[in-house]
Amino acid sequence: EVVRLLGENAEVSVVGQTAFMVAAERALESEREDALFLDPYAKALSGDGLGMSDRLGEAASQFGFENWPEFHKVWTVVRTKFIDDLLSEVAVPQMVNLGAGVDTRPFRLSAYERFKASYEVDTAELNAVKS
Repeated sequence: EVVRLLGENAEVSVVGQTAFMVAAERALESEREDALFLDPYAKALSGDGLGMSDRLGEAASQFGFENWPEFHKVWTVVRTKFIDDLLSEVAVPQMVNLGAGVDTRPFRLSAYERFKASYEVDTAELNAVKS
């Protein structure tokens, strides 16, 4: 699905691929019975995100970070939940998401209805996925 969405941008940088890794980790959480959040779009946007997670885990283990893959998945869940909750509580007129990757909050959080403006900033290759 991601390659079809990328079209001519099918070659994504390693940094760009981490966006798909985070989407894959959000998809894993969304499939849990006791999920802290639901992201119905994450799986479609994840591409080879789990493969990227595995590759980063292998690289991290060379530096003594043996539990990196599991840590990163938990960190993604906690970070996502924290930001989701924060956006639900703040009263600000706009949202700027730097390094947005393939974030889906504008499509799944009602908090975005309160914003007068919302901006997502990332590389052209990742913006192409969501356009």
